[in-house]
Amino acid sequence: MFFNDRELSIVEVMFGIRQDAFKSISISTMTAEEQLFSETHCKPKRCYDNAMKMTRTLIGYKYVLGYVQDIIPIAHAIVKTPDGRYVDPTLILVRENVLDLDYYIIYEGSYLETVSNAVTIGDFFHQYPTPPELDTLRALPEFQNVYLTKRAL
Repeated sequence: MFFNDRELSIVEVMFGIRQDAFKSISISTMTAEEQLFSETHCKPKRCYDNAMKMTRTLIGYKYVLGYVQDIIPIAHAIVKTPDGRYVDPTLILVRENVLDLDYYIIYEGSYLETVSNAVTIGDFFHQYPTPPELDTLRALPEFQNVYLTKRAL
């Protein structure tokens, strides 16, 4: 598939977002407190909710949105700790090692910033506010230029 005389990456085809808008990051091992939180408050296949719970509960943590590259790219939310580490409270529940996966991010926000953005996204799409996802970031002005098309979903 081609766009503007260049071949699209699988990420661009799947998410409709320019590949160069994402930043590669490394996942860190969770602390005992983070691991306990994940085991007691998080659920498999609920990455957006799990990341919001962690940022709401643990002071200074940030909601982070992007994708994880496994066999194919999978839209995913993780968390940034106050000391700058990135941790994954969701995949650690179902996968023995997440440190060997490649993670790419496009959005980071505090709990309050993310709630505010969720309200903006909800208003834009005329729906109940939910945590930001890759297909809803287009409602935020600062992300409109990362999409390959200008259409609303």
